[in-house]
Amino acid sequence: MNYNLSHDADARRRMPFRLLYTAAVRSFLPLQAYRSTLRIKEREKERSMLFRRTRLLRSAYEELLVVGSRWTRITAKPVATEGPPHVQASLAQPCITVIPTLHVASIAFYDKVLEYMDNAVRRRHSDCVILLEGICDSGAAEADQLEEYQKIMADASLRETMLQRAQDNTVHSREVIRDICLELALDYDTVMAQEDTIRLQECYLKPKMAAICGLNLRNNCDADMKEVQQLLKEEVSRITAAGDTMPTSVSVSDLGRFPIIRKFRERKVAEAARRQCEQWLEQEIEGEVIVPWGYFHTEAIIHYIFEGGKAVAAATPQGAKKPAAVFAEDDELVAKVSFGVPRELFVVKQEKPAAEPASPPPAEKETKRNSDDDLSTLS
Repeated sequence: MNYNLSHDADARRRMPFRLLYTAAVRSFLPLQAYRSTLRIKEREKERSMLFRRTRLLRSAYEELLVVGSRWTRITAKPVATEGPPHVQASLAQPCITVIPTLHVASIAFYDKVLEYMDNAVRRRHSDCVILLEGICDSGAAEADQLEEYQKIMADASLRETMLQRAQDNTVHSREVIRDICLELALDYDTVMAQEDTIRLQECYLKPKMAAICGLNLRNNCDADMKEVQQLLKEEVSRITAAGDTMPTSVSVSDLGRFPIIRKFRERKVAEAARRQCEQWLEQEIEGEVIVPWGYFHTEAIIHYIFEGGKAVAAATPQGAKKPAAVFAEDDELVAKVSFGVPRELFVVKQEKPAAEPASPPPAEKETKRNSDDDLSTLS
């Protein structure tokens, strides 16, 4: 068992190493506890160095290349435990596993994600919940989509067909794939030229998730279009008051550029994950919530999982029942997996403008997507 000298991460960082060592000795902590403290400090140092290095990178693509998908586990523990240590150790501790993804990645990456989900479902059965990213038109559309997942799982033949079509990249027609690439600002020809190793999430990961663990999927933890429209109205009022104007139309892929919508979506899925873990704690079930969301969402989701507990505790009247769970990030990563995305995938061909009758058409140009805002459409 690991013992932390301080539950306050900021306090640990401010405490000199000499005092940490003295506290460990004077408190007669086991050597294992002292080594655990050193591991925490080394991990914080590694994160600090990684943050400084990524700030110097030229583009968001290099950040994806260096950092990759770092799978984080957050464990829910009861605030107050009663009984001897061996009884406390046997208490159920549900967890949340956050997996950063992209809307386009290598088949090898998606297979790692699918393998983890399959093992989690086999181990925990119905006590494993996967919270999907995706904006549906309405609550009715969410229900229809969930019913489709259940039909796939209930029919072995349909399940095998879906897996094979995902493998062959025939889930969607070429026209639909072209539209998805256009929405994500990807070059369709480049994507199709590398379809043996690279796939769109909609064409590979999600169909296979439906066939492998469809009964464990939940699609009601993201915003729906009604909520998005309400948030856009608020944003219009704010932008108008500032003297700016909103575009006449906003595509789904551009919604991430509005901070108010991003925060709403990230808070909603974080709160859903927290609620599920708190429910499992009350029922003494050691379940797992898996959150396979976009790379540029996951850090905020983790933040809101922790912030949610502080907000609830602060809003609880004195003398009332406090939250039953406290959430803590595990010392070690669950996994670190490369997205396997080649650089040329982020080079987008511009459309040729209509040529004037008397002048030749302009030469085709290429532009690189070198900002977080552009790449956020992929996550």
